[in-house]
Amino acid sequence: MITLSDIDFFYEADNGNVDVLKDISLTLKEGAFLSVIGPSGCGKTSLLRLIAGLEKPSTGTLEVGTQNSAFVFQQPALLPWASVEANIGKPLKIASVKNIKQKVEAVLDLVKLSEFGKKYPHQLSGGMQQRVSIARALVMEPELLLMDEPFGALDEMTREAMNLELHELWLKTKKTICFVTHSISEAVFLSTDILVLSSRPGKVLTYFKNQLPKERDSEIYASSEFIQQVSQIRQLLK
Repeated sequence: MITLSDIDFFYEADNGNVDVLKDISLTLKEGAFLSVIGPSGCGKTSLLRLIAGLEKPSTGTLEVGTQNSAFVFQQPALLPWASVEANIGKPLKIASVKNIKQKVEAVLDLVKLSEFGKKYPHQLSGGMQQRVSIARALVMEPELLLMDEPFGALDEMTREAMNLELHELWLKTKKTICFVTHSISEAVFLSTDILVLSSRPGKVLTYFKNQLPKERDSEIYASSEFIQQVSQIRQLLK
């Protein structure tokens, strides 16, 4: 699905180029869940934008096996005057897609918000608003879902609940997901593949396949395998 070979990314500034990413290479299979983790400012979001086609690499080659992708941002960015149904259906309306009502109802069911379609964003919790944002991305039936710290603003308990829901959603939909996070435990819980970046310019500290079972629940947090992987990544980032 995604191949990056020797990717460098920099932008021009008044006092010279600012290096953001350096020598990034990886291959991600269709249906995988990649988490990208590293210190603040290491280029995680820039990498996501490169994969999305919103930026171009300065050097190196990047191949993405689909143009059908959707982006979920750090904040839900919902229209406050529109209902949940209207927010989700907006991309479909813009694209003049038929059967909007049925498609919206299907994704509302998928994110467990069927009874909240007529509500407005201010009537929802932070976690529910982010589920609406995810539903809005899924309604266009993307093959690739790009997520930039979607749960970063949530409290710990809500975040863990959202991790469980996202994992279930990934198992059901079989989407390829690229997910940026600052949370080591979140990355280990969710991912099939984990990319750990250094401080800026972001370089690959390690890229590995997660050895945890594909299907996971909250009990896995206490497993020795989970604890070991979290500890290994933490040591790399010290």
